Amino acid sequence: MLCLYSGDNKTREGFLGQIGGFGQLVPDLKWAVEAMHQDGNFVTVRSRATGTPVGPMFGVDGEGRSFDIMTIDIHELEDGKIARSYHVEDWAGALGQLSGR
Repeated sequence: MLCLYSGDNKTREGFLGQIGGFGQLVPDLKWAVEAMHQDGNFVTVRSRATGTPVGPMFGVDGEGRSFDIMTIDIHELEDGKIARSYHVEDWAGALGQLSGR
């Protein structure tokens, strides 16, 4: 079930429900790795996420608009395995695209 986070539904539960239903909200979500770089025990990955929400996303009614954002991951390796990861996604940019800004 899609839980909207828009209008009067801007509650903690609405926000968490939208995160949990993200696959339903953006059924065409695609992630594509664009570059990877390793320096010692650190691997940096630059990716692109694209999609078109089928309803309001984080309070923004996108009117069928799509987003195209960059994501960055930095993985720290220990003994050849990922020990820690740091992840950033440009959701502010996505919301700007969805709102037509």
